[in-house]
Order: sequence, then C-alpha cells, then structure tokens
Amino acid sequence: MLRHELALSARMARIGVAVSRGRTKDAVTRLEVPNYSAERFAAWFDNLTAANAETDMVDACPDHYLLRGLPDGRQEVVETTGGSPAASRFVVDYGPTDAVTIPISPSYPIQIAGRALLDDGLVIGAVRHQFRDRDGTLEALLTVQFPGTLPATLIRQHQWHLAVEFSNWIIAAAPVAAAS
Repeated sequence: MLRHELALSARMARIGVAVSRGRTKDAVTRLEVPNYSAERFAAWFDNLTAANAETDMVDACPDHYLLRGLPDGRQEVVETTGGSPAASRFVVDYGPTDAVTIPISPSYPIQIAGRALLDDGLVIGAVRHQFRDRDGTLEALLTVQFPGTLPATLIRQHQWHLAVEFSNWIIAAAPVAAAS
C-alpha cells in the first residue's frame, strides 16, 4: 500500500541531502519526568530494538507504520516523519556516529545515537537522544537531525512527534523505570 509513498519520500530524501550540501537542521524536544530513572529507561529503550519489541515501538505514535529490530542490531522504521504528507522508510544504525552532527551535551551522560540510512547506505539524517537523572527526575534531550533544506514547519511537527512517541514509551517503561 505504501510502495509509491516510500519511493517518493526516498527520492525527496536524496534530493534534500544533495541540495543541503552537508547543512543540517535539528528537531529538538525536551521532556522531564519526576520520580523516574533515566538509566533504567535508556536500558528499556535499548532493549526495544534488541528484543524486537515491535508492538511497543509501533504503539508509541500514530505516525508509526513499522518499527522493528533487524538481526544486525539496526532498526527499520516506516513512519510519517515531521508532518510529511508521505510515509518514509529508513534504517537507524546505532553503531557508527560519524555522520551525527548533533552536539553531545556533557551534562547528559546517557547517549543513544545513530545514523538514519536509506538501503544503499546514503545517510539522510541522525538521532542523538540524551538522558540524565537530576534530583530524582529523568531529563531527556531528544534530537533528530534532518537535511538543512527541510522546511521549518516539518521540523516543528517532528518535535511533536518526538514528544508523543517518547511520552508513550516512558509510560510503557514505567513498570521498570519509575522510582520505587
């Protein structure tokens, strides 16, 4: 059903990367959750891909069509990204972070970062989700890197996407991450 949308979004991503000439824009969302462990949440989140907890990944946001862990440790994603009118498909590789230009915040010791790739290896974006515990509160600095040509309105829409999916993941992880 999504074949044409996915082909269109892949072409648009290629054009966006080429025209951006290395420039990027970031969608940034901050969340604070009292009485919650950043370390336990990050471990739960890391396990979503490793255990291929597809239902938990997909259920987090109505924009998600497919999120699943692949045998090589990467994550396959099909979603409507940043309020785009078309669904997109990409793979997040949480290994190498050479293409991630999102700055590391030293005050956030827990980092989940990776590159977003098309099937042929073209880097189309990146993620760096950073977490810390402060006075019994989880603080999350969630960031997705896009090609610099992406319109500001889509960046703002993706900030909401991040807020929705991570809020729902935080609720799902509560049995293991909420402070006792």
